[in-house]
Amino acid sequence: MHSAGDRFPLNYFIYMWRPKKIFEKRNVFKWWQILFLFVFLSGCLMIPVSLQLVKVKRVPISLVAPHVSQVADQNFLNQIAGYSIVNGRLAAPPYERLSARNIAAIDLNGKWHIEGNKYHQFVRGYQNALIFQKDRLMLSDQNGFGFQIMYPGNGQITFDGSKENLLKEMSQLWVSQYKSDFLGVVSFLGFMGVMIFNLLMLGAAAVFLWLTKRTRISDIHSLREAAAVVLISAGVPSIAAMMLGLVHFDIGTLTMVQSSGVVLMIAFVFRQTHFQDTRKLHEKNCLLSAVGDEMKCHIPVCLRSIPGCCGPINCIGIRCAFRKV
Repeated sequence: MHSAGDRFPLNYFIYMWRPKKIFEKRNVFKWWQILFLFVFLSGCLMIPVSLQLVKVKRVPISLVAPHVSQVADQNFLNQIAGYSIVNGRLAAPPYERLSARNIAAIDLNGKWHIEGNKYHQFVRGYQNALIFQKDRLMLSDQNGFGFQIMYPGNGQITFDGSKENLLKEMSQLWVSQYKSDFLGVVSFLGFMGVMIFNLLMLGAAAVFLWLTKRTRISDIHSLREAAAVVLISAGVPSIAAMMLGLVHFDIGTLTMVQSSGVVLMIAFVFRQTHFQDTRKLHEKNCLLSAVGDEMKCHIPVCLRSIPGCCGPINCIGIRCAFRKV
């Protein structure tokens, strides 16, 4: 009857602290459990990343609309300077500048309309558009992204006439409405990046251990066993990297702590087990000990004090037989 400590995933957290157990229990985990552990270890690194993303209050508008700076020329900046969005409403004189590709406008009467779906909206006939209406900002870029951004219902946003200020306020407006979508997309991409990194690092280590079977120096006989050893060894380093990331976030430091920790833990496993089962390792040690004792017995000496006796001493137990020449 199995105890509670032998059940997955509790057994994983028990084994990962002891190098000898890491090797002894390499056959315990099935492939679906190994896959689950891989996702779990990747998730450990994503927790600090997600917490950092939650703190984001502004995203450079160049990420979603890199050509907006071409539309917001100095004439437009001078026109909007000194005006404010107060409690979700903009009060400013009308303005409109059109070109073959761009449109920049302050349109309080709703003359211009935007088309398309939620993230890919556009003003028909123009590649880039920057239109401040009475209760919303319409923004579209030639890269295909376009948005309708509602003004916040309370507070005040004032434009001072500089491009930096305009881009900053536009960025904050965009984040206030699309933050959840932004976090979802960036978190997904970040998680995929972490999984690819772990797949390369942990996968390479597993393949290396699996190849040791060809040298007959280890009792690892399958890729599943090798993957289990690596993933159990990665438990402590991954949790340590996560805890460090909660205190001080640096993605480079997190990955370095995890990868270095995995290498050290595998080294500890090898030091204690030599990648061999306990019974076979015990038999090997006994054999090495016996060979060592025999080698000590065969000591070449020349007994000058005994006439006619010159040669090695052959020891069997406590008896010595002298071979006469």
